[in-house]
Amino acid sequence: MTTSYTVAPGVLTQELDGETILLVASTGTYFRLNPTGTQVWAALASGRGVDDVVTQLSADGGADPDVVRSDVLALLDTLLAKGLVSTAP
Repeated sequence: MTTSYTVAPGVLTQELDGETILLVASTGTYFRLNPTGTQVWAALASGRGVDDVVTQLSADGGADPDVVRSDVLALLDTLLAKGLVSTAP
């Protein structure tokens, strides 16, 4: 079973110069994503799954899919810990 990630309720976003600023409205906490993180965020926000994101990033950057998967999952763990995404089985 694959875990699905979605944007958590109450998270506001603004893209600026290829980066994305995320704000948890209830706490005022913010987080900045670099251009690659922005690609991951946009894909998740549009309903794409982790496998699809990994495939796309690997193809775009010519990187090893296992390394990309590890990096994407590490980002998602961070976003989850900060309350910016939520999961569903």
